[in-house]
Amino acid sequence: MDRQKILIIDDNNDNIKVAANIIKADNNIVWATMNPKEGIKIAEAKTPDLILLDVQMPVMDGYEACKILKSKAQTKEIPIVFMTARTDDESIHKAYNEGGADYITKPIKKLELLARVNTQLKLSSMIRSLKEASVTDGLTKLYNHKKILELLELEIERAKRYKRPLSIMMLDIDRFKSVNDTYGHVFGDTVLERLASQIKQQIRDMDTVGRYGGEEFLIIFPEINKLQALEVAQRLRKSVESLTFENGLTITISGGLAEIADGKDQVLVNEADNNLYKAKNTGRNKIC
Repeated sequence: MDRQKILIIDDNNDNIKVAANIIKADNNIVWATMNPKEGIKIAEAKTPDLILLDVQMPVMDGYEACKILKSKAQTKEIPIVFMTARTDDESIHKAYNEGGADYITKPIKKLELLARVNTQLKLSSMIRSLKEASVTDGLTKLYNHKKILELLELEIERAKRYKRPLSIMMLDIDRFKSVNDTYGHVFGDTVLERLASQIKQQIRDMDTVGRYGGEEFLIIFPEINKLQALEVAQRLRKSVESLTFENGLTITISGGLAEIADGKDQVLVNEADNNLYKAKNTGRNKIC
């Protein structure tokens, strides 16, 4: 397991030392600050896996700090464990109500601290895995159909708002049915996995790709028009053409490009899809 990153926010340096020494002994990475405002900045910059947060602090109490952390996109998913000497029902209820995942009573006890920290880290990891699975295609590990369309919608809104170019490409594997019929679906899955990897290698860092369905993929090209996107698409097409599988098979892809323009944003996918079929109906292994 990767080393976990934990941020401690407490205005008492002795408390920080005690907690930090316990957590570091479990091979975790620890950051600490006595200032909750600075702690919020650290959390935004470093996105720790867990935050240990003191309740009673003079600059800003832990409840307010938690409320701010939970209001920010960068930090809202980070579990927060309160450290407090207060054990009355009202204080505990407020800790949970403000977004705390758990609380530890002071003075800090080693086994309790480790148990509660490890429990929250495991829960957080499970939640992240479930969220990732909900937006990821199980075979190719790319975004699934629903998620790639959601991301496209966001990119369209951004392009329209800032009057920036945006292009997309629909692509699929030429004669993929014959691959499955000849070599079987297990090998067909291998082809899809290899193609997904090749796409990720060839597109730009700022581009996004998802499995649209079957052997069809959707790529989003922000900040470029379709002529510029064509350069990326042709590079990808040629790289796929040069792939050779263990059984000697080679494959080709066809693609259809489209760009956002006046009156076209609502039918962008349809336009790219139409161009894809044009490519397939005029010889394949080409981008239209």
